[in-house]
Amino acid sequence: YFQISDKKFIAGVTPRLQGSSMKVIHYFFWGKPVIATNTISNRELINDGVNGFLYSSDEELNKKLNV
Repeated sequence: YFQISDKKFIAGVTPRLQGSSMKVIHYFFWGKPVIATNTISNRELINDGVNGFLYSSDEELNKKLNV
């Protein structure tokens, strides 16, 4: 899990080297926050910062997890 403020979340994280939009859809179905690579298919599903997080590098991922 990761923590933002006083809330703890169990999140769905997609593989870094492949953008698996099907996994994103599964995580949405189960009501999980989604952290996914910034690929075209993931951008069609995720509005960054609204219904999930998109990242392009390890540095960007670390920043988003430490919000």
